[in-house]
Amino acid sequence: MRIIIIGGGPAAVEAALTARQFNGNANITIFSAENILPYRRPLLVDFLGSEVTPARFFIHEQSFYDQHRIEIRLNTPVISIDWPENRIMLGNQTYEYYDKLLIACGAMASRLPASLFGEQAEGFVLHNWSDAVILKQKLKKSTHIMIVGGGILGLEIAIQCLQQRIAVTLIERSKRILPGVLDSSCEYFLQKSLLEHYPDFQICTNCTIRQIQKHHRRVSCTVQSGAQTRRLEADCIIQTIGFSAGSPQWQPPIKKDRLEVDEFMQVKGFDNIFAAGDCAVFSQVRAGSYSNALQMGRVAGANLAGKKVPWQVPLQEIRSNIGSCRIYAAGNISGSELTAVEEINADSMQKLYYFKDKLVGIVLLGNTAAAGSFALQLGTEFKPQQIPPECVTSRG
Repeated sequence: MRIIIIGGGPAAVEAALTARQFNGNANITIFSAENILPYRRPLLVDFLGSEVTPARFFIHEQSFYDQHRIEIRLNTPVISIDWPENRIMLGNQTYEYYDKLLIACGAMASRLPASLFGEQAEGFVLHNWSDAVILKQKLKKSTHIMIVGGGILGLEIAIQCLQQRIAVTLIERSKRILPGVLDSSCEYFLQKSLLEHYPDFQICTNCTIRQIQKHHRRVSCTVQSGAQTRRLEADCIIQTIGFSAGSPQWQPPIKKDRLEVDEFMQVKGFDNIFAAGDCAVFSQVRAGSYSNALQMGRVAGANLAGKKVPWQVPLQEIRSNIGSCRIYAAGNISGSELTAVEEINADSMQKLYYFKDKLVGIVLLGNTAAAGSFALQLGTEFKPQQIPPECVTSRG
């Protein structure tokens, strides 16, 4: 049996290893558009500040894939899928045939509209290895940067730059940073803590970008907040406004752009095509989660090998270190029907959310030591994924 996997991220690697666990004879090939071995994408932020050791950065060394008889073809983009003929087309216009196919090509970094950028003005992103190499060189020549987007990635990059004594202006179009992750009181606590620790950090919320221009080797950004318009300048601008799921060009019979999958990670409408990771759409699951990608990959790998292993929705958790402030959020933290109990103690904040006296959500800022015990108390609808022990091959 020939198993082809498109993508070089954690979902692709976990799927390949799990498929090998269940099928010792399958021919398994990973096609990756990048020119380096699969790596842990969250560590790209760390790379901006210092060198990250290969043992920590790469998911596995080449010898590991050789040992498990998994072929990895790097710098080999897949440009289309010919699903009626069970084959993919590579960038060199050659075809590769498959019996089972997994699409695990991740997502694409979202960018500001090109119409906002004037002549020679440019914006950077941090989505893959090549982005990190380019951005790191740019930061070496910068004393002040602008970051557009106040989500987890934007804040992590901001802290990394501030620790290098690079001033940061962060622009967020919502009324607060980490929209959708923290409510107003938690966001106020986090922002106050960040500004106290980093005097060179400026946070501008409720701002809309109107124009970006090149100005004397710097970037000039015109922003509007309410009726007020002002101009901000920096050495470069970094876009962290999220991502959009993308897949190789193909024409599935279901005629949908999104790769919707069922609980077996099978693309709806196909019996031999699966999807996992950020490119796959599964109800109630937050995209952009490294742990979700790992679990989806394991489930997909088992089913690529002919098993019938379903994926149950896991507890959706967010963990991050924003400077000296650790963040843990899980469960449901929004809705007028919820009641909340918060406790602030020195540099830490704890907020618990209840529905009919039942704990349904958690936010911990600063001290997150109690995250595990609180998570166990959440509603019984959140159950850990039950994967056979032999499927769990790496933890990322």
